[in-house]
Amino acid sequence: MRSANLLNDFAFKYVFGEDCKEANDVLKSLLTVFLERKVVNVHVTNVGVDPILEAFVEFDDNTKMKLAILIDQNIIKLHRLSEYYLMRLFGSQEEYDLNPCQVIAFYDGKESEFEIDLQFRNDDGILFFPDGMLKISVYSTENLDKSYGTMSRKRTHKIDKF
Repeated sequence: MRSANLLNDFAFKYVFGEDCKEANDVLKSLLTVFLERKVVNVHVTNVGVDPILEAFVEFDDNTKMKLAILIDQNIIKLHRLSEYYLMRLFGSQEEYDLNPCQVIAFYDGKESEFEIDLQFRNDDGILFFPDGMLKISVYSTENLDKSYGTMSRKRTHKIDKF
């Protein structure tokens, strides 16, 4: 694939979800930028035709997370898909081994960056899960473009040092 619009779910997953060291390293760098935590290991868990990239992520502090990344231009569809994939990630886990789940969504717009922490409480107001267990983060595709540029500059700078 010579050039692809990475602001498309299929192209994004094709590039970042490939089972090779280069794709894995770039995906770790991208996630480190957006999650603002050092990602040391990432494993794409849904190889195949599903356009949404799902992964199991491990951080340098030995914590883990299940993650889905999706891209869409329709903000209403994006909200619904984000909630669907968040519940799908959470529901795919074993009850005895629950990890935080997060959906990162990219939207082709400037005014729509936000985060949602979902909380489930019982009738007495007590949280079922710890804070931060279920999270949706929506970013402008402009930030995705900027992070590609940042990663490219860092990679070029490292190459120049050798």
